[in-house]
Amino acid sequence: MKREGIEGMKPFKSLLFLLAVFAVLAVVMLVMPEDGIRINDDSSIKFTTFERLFSKKPEKKNVDKIIESDVDMDKLDEEERYIVNSDNTIDTVKIIVDEQIKVVQKFQYANDDPSVLYSFFEELLGMKDGGDVRVIHYGDSQIEGDRITDFLRTKMQGRFGGTGPGMVPAKPANNISASIKQSSSDNWKRYTVFGKADTTLGHKKYGSLGAFGRFAPVIRKNDTLRIYSDTNAVYEGWLRFDKSSAAYASNRIFSKVKMFYGNNTKPVTAGLYNGEELIEEITLLANNTLNLAEWDIPADANPISIKFSGKDSPDIYGISFEGQNGFAMDNVPMRGSSGLDFTRMDMTFLANMYRLLNVKLLILEFGVNIVPNVTDSYGFYEKWFLEQLKALKRINPGMAIIVIGVSDMSRKNGEYYESYPNVPLIRDAQRNAAFKAGCAFWDMYEAMGGENSMYSWATADPPLAGKDFTHFNPRGARIIAQMFYNAFLLEYNNYLKGLTEKSKGKEKEKEKKKNAK
Repeated sequence: MKREGIEGMKPFKSLLFLLAVFAVLAVVMLVMPEDGIRINDDSSIKFTTFERLFSKKPEKKNVDKIIESDVDMDKLDEEERYIVNSDNTIDTVKIIVDEQIKVVQKFQYANDDPSVLYSFFEELLGMKDGGDVRVIHYGDSQIEGDRITDFLRTKMQGRFGGTGPGMVPAKPANNISASIKQSSSDNWKRYTVFGKADTTLGHKKYGSLGAFGRFAPVIRKNDTLRIYSDTNAVYEGWLRFDKSSAAYASNRIFSKVKMFYGNNTKPVTAGLYNGEELIEEITLLANNTLNLAEWDIPADANPISIKFSGKDSPDIYGISFEGQNGFAMDNVPMRGSSGLDFTRMDMTFLANMYRLLNVKLLILEFGVNIVPNVTDSYGFYEKWFLEQLKALKRINPGMAIIVIGVSDMSRKNGEYYESYPNVPLIRDAQRNAAFKAGCAFWDMYEAMGGENSMYSWATADPPLAGKDFTHFNPRGARIIAQMFYNAFLLEYNNYLKGLTEKSKGKEKEKEKKKNAK
């Protein structure tokens, strides 16, 4: 055979070889399971599919446009108007006059009725006379470290008055809060209603934080639900709180310390210290009810410590750092929770604590722990979540609730990250439950940009979320908080406008009657 002929066959053979390779790859793509072939617990063999190979790359949202459309409501021009009260006294209110406010996502209500928030707005309006109002922001790991809450608290305190970071647990899950630094003696143990419950307790009194701390061990007696410790031992414990240089200014200012406690079987002494200086020592009497201890402190006190000593430990339900009056807001992250743990608590005890705290609004932000469990319907979650909302409203009539819908979450599909397909279904279940319970709803998924927005937030420059494509970083949390605050303040502003219109109507009616005479 001539050499030229052999060379002439090479391109054809190369083509046949490539076709054979493609055929083998096509067969592998057809027979390979979508989740791959598991080799052992730690590794598996995966191969792309035809669907992934020819699928369109997910569209990346323009996050810049979302951020640019955001405005700081507190920097817009305002004008003073008056409100005529039922006793004919006149109050002045400030109303934003810019009608071109761009709010990324407005609040939603059943039947478009915003009156579900009016009870809370009335409380805010009454704060000009020196009143106290507390808001509790519950959520999952999305709000850990005081993310989102710290910005909202600061903005609300700037507008309505008040200082301090609010309530913190005796034993936090971790010390990552930007608002206040915490440390404690090693003998403190944390008990929570969320996660794996401790069956040795014999009670469900967890309080408004859904958690409490103890520095003495729990010893359960069979004939009672009380908690006992070894009566022959003396236990000591301490808690220390340092003002954080990373905190917003209003969070670093407080002049009152409130401690909620109970369930101690023996008297316990508790001394509050400014550095090494004892401010006041008190005795925590033995009982199984909810109790409140209060200390006034110098505004420049730092660090603040509480030192305990006794034959038992009380359950410490929280320590609140506040001003003498004004707006207070608590950050309550419940890692791993889906917002379904409230009814697992002693609701009468929770109601008593809400009353002592003067809680007028709850913000509930859950959902990311439901997302990985993909299913076709979330009617079950809607039903369970609705039960929680109804129970919370039942124990504190007149309290308003705002439900923040689940954020977008991304997972890797082949070469690309894309939204979990069930995020809108979970969002809809939360909104339906909120509407049925008479609560307001804020759609964080749409505020972020909707489908595939989390990938865009995580890959923005600079990033707005972590590489887990689930949690906001501090910068992203601030942007989300600003969006929510804008939506909130717009609703409050519309409420004030409605009051001024009613006042004008009253004045016209009075003028009519006067002229008729």
